[in-house]
Parts: sequence; structure tokens; C-alpha cells
Amino acid sequence: MHPIKAHIMCCRTRILLVISIIWPSAMICASPNLFFHVIIPIDTEFTPCVIQFPNISDFIIFKYCEFFLFYFIPLVLQVVLYIHIGRRLFSTEALKTIEPAVGKENFAGAMKARRGVIKMLIAGVTVYFLSFSPHQVLLIYNTFSATLFKETWSFLIFVNIMAYASSACNPLLYSIFSQKFRQKFQTILVCCKKKQCTPSPSAIYLGCRSKTFLSKSVKTTVTEI
Repeated sequence: MHPIKAHIMCCRTRILLVISIIWPSAMICASPNLFFHVIIPIDTEFTPCVIQFPNISDFIIFKYCEFFLFYFIPLVLQVVLYIHIGRRLFSTEALKTIEPAVGKENFAGAMKARRGVIKMLIAGVTVYFLSFSPHQVLLIYNTFSATLFKETWSFLIFVNIMAYASSACNPLLYSIFSQKFRQKFQTILVCCKKKQCTPSPSAIYLGCRSKTFLSKSVKTTVTEI
């Protein structure tokens, strides 16, 4: 998208429209988890909450819908769109216009920044693929294999950690590949430290009162002695 057209594409009306589509869609996709999760008492010390469908075929359909909606389609979209972005950044027309815009002395820096963008996009797709692949590979394996893979608690914890790592790694990727992100993040940290170290006016006032009270107490004690 051209920067001049950004204010047209990212207007308030479009943002509200996208939000009004995304949130209801997410609620509809997550609704089976609300309706089909049940509590199964196994013994007095262990009562898990698991998803349970009326039959196994419904469960398989649900899991493959999750596979396509939340893994396969987003992964394909990321790869296609990021390839398109890379081609636009390093197309012949873009390279011809970048030097007159930034000048010869800044051309190398501009190219380095564009290569950094490509590296960040590749790293983002790779992290997304690695984070959500274990559970999807297990789904495909159990569908077509004669012997089922029995999930253990260790495996389930590992799968959940990998899924959460996809979101947790994004700030790290931005810090590694984006100099501006690092600068802004350091600025925010410095501001937070200054706010924590700078005492509030009430604290200063109470500190002064306590010092005055202590000095008066010491003087009174010395006089009495």
C-alpha cells in the first residue's frame, strides 16, 4: 500500500468494520469450546475439563476446521503476502526510485533496512510454523496412522508453551530486526524507570515532615539529659 493512501485505507470507518467482523467471527469459531467442554470426575483428586463431542466424527471435523482456519490458511496467507511484499520492496521500479529519494549516501542504509524487513518477515513465518506445527502434525498422524499417539501431560504442556511462544517471540523479533523498535522500547523503559525513581510530591512532603519530627525529638532528648 502506498504511504499516501494509508489515511484512506486506515480510516476509522474501515477499522470499525474490520473489528465488527473479526470479533464476532472469533466468537463463533470459539463457541464449540464453550458448548462442548465438560467436567469429567475421575477421582477425588483429579477432575479434568475436556472437550467432548457426541461422536468421534464430529470431533475430527472440528479439529480439521481448526487446522484450516487457524493454521493452514493463515500460514499460506502469510507466505503469499510476505513474498508479495518482498517482491515490491526489491522490484526494479522500487530500486530505481529509492536512490533519488534518499540520495546516494543513504542508499546503502535504505537497502539494509529493507533486507532487515525481509529477514523479520521470514523469522515471523518460521516462528509461527514451528509454534503451531506440533499439534497439527499430531492431528494428521492420528488421522491416518494405524496406531494412535497417546498424548501425555508433558506433551500437552510442550504444545501449549510452543503456541504461546508464537506471540511472546514477536517483540523479540522486532527488537532484533528493527532499530527503531529498539530505540522506542529503550525510551519507554527509561521513562518508566524515571517515574519509579522520582518520588511523588506527597512522598517528599512526608519525608520532610518525618525528618523535622526526628530532629525535634533528638533536640528534646538532649535538652532533657
